[in-house]
Amino acid sequence: MALCIFCGNPADSKEDLFPRWILRRVHTGQPLYRQLGGAAPEVTEDQEVRLPCVCQTCNNNWMSGMETTIQKFMGPMIEDRSLSLDRQNQQNLAEWAVKCAMCSDTVDVHPRFFTESECHRFKQRRTIPDRTLVFAARFTGRSLDSSGVDFTLIEPKTGELLVRGHVYNVMVGHVVLQVLSWHPEPQHKDKTVRLRAVHGPWDKLTKSGRFRRSWRTGRRRCRCPRLSALPIMVTFGRALRTRAVTNC
Repeated sequence: MALCIFCGNPADSKEDLFPRWILRRVHTGQPLYRQLGGAAPEVTEDQEVRLPCVCQTCNNNWMSGMETTIQKFMGPMIEDRSLSLDRQNQQNLAEWAVKCAMCSDTVDVHPRFFTESECHRFKQRRTIPDRTLVFAARFTGRSLDSSGVDFTLIEPKTGELLVRGHVYNVMVGHVVLQVLSWHPEPQHKDKTVRLRAVHGPWDKLTKSGRFRRSWRTGRRRCRCPRLSALPIMVTFGRALRTRAVTNC
């Protein structure tokens, strides 16, 4: 049996990729596409995706409490309602996104990006790994979407590997969250690496940000779903993707 990524006990439970409280709010009316890397996509009407990567103790205690906390304010965001996010709300939203990224990182047979110590510290103290950024954006459509991809940064003059990184995106209803995390190669761990987002109104969620942020929505309808923000631009490697999108 696999081990729980957060504590090391047997993984005798499964984490919902899209929690049931989200599925009750987001009805796309579309099938779910599941694709791993370059494999052909699998199409299913069942939008429940369960990941066998956690134990019952973690799933039924601190992880369940996290879902209870976040749905109080993320529920209205999913339904495209305006609200004010205080610092604690922003921190909770970032932690939830990182938890989703860590669970999604287990789906492929590959060396996981998030280390055992990063996952254990997250469970123990909700410590978001170093060199990790979380972004939030509003989607004018309505969607269920989850994707995780690896990337590398290369020194252009020498071709030397500098950084291995991971980007995770989750879209639920009108909310998009992106987790960007990177690990420098050991010989470059003392060097400063700056990753910059392309121009766009992404809101970075941090402890040191403004005390409150306004989550503004708009009721203008559009012909095609689109993001009201732009993602990080990097070169992607392998990818797992699940998607169900409908027009607004």
